Amino acid sequence: MLNRRQLLTASAASAVALGTANLMPAAAASQTAYGRTFTDLGCKPAVINVEKLTLKNKNFRTAAWSCDQLQLTLMNIPVGGEVGLEMHDDVDQFLRIESGTALVMMGDEKLFSYVKQAGSGDAILVPSGTWHNIVNNSPQGGAEAVLPVRPAAAPHRHHPRHVGG
Repeated sequence: MLNRRQLLTASAASAVALGTANLMPAAAASQTAYGRTFTDLGCKPAVINVEKLTLKNKNFRTAAWSCDQLQLTLMNIPVGGEVGLEMHDDVDQFLRIESGTALVMMGDEKLFSYVKQAGSGDAILVPSGTWHNIVNNSPQGGAEAVLPVRPAAAPHRHHPRHVGG
């Protein structure tokens, strides 16, 4: 079992070796998908092709649908980049990797008791109150230069109009 510092140091060292340390896409004002500017659909009934939308997302994080008890966001994480260590004490999370590979780490703030490799099509389930981080460890220069991730949380964690970092 590795502690948080050991895991983050290892992932940071990998990022430096790959030349991707501190790499995060610049914030953008809007997201283009399906040939149009995309903004949060808001709290109304909707049917969307979430896989297609996630794969086309170029922002680090984009809120796609936000309502009172559930939010769907889209993420695009560069190789060596990460979601960032976080914990939500009042929300469970579902995340799905659309392509690429990732190191998934969960546990308490000082010790990750759950460390797994995840890949395309895998779902990551994070119980409320669990510290977690996801690091894109896809091969450098491969088809998965970014890690498209589709998180959903109930209730929502990001401002409904949130686009960018």
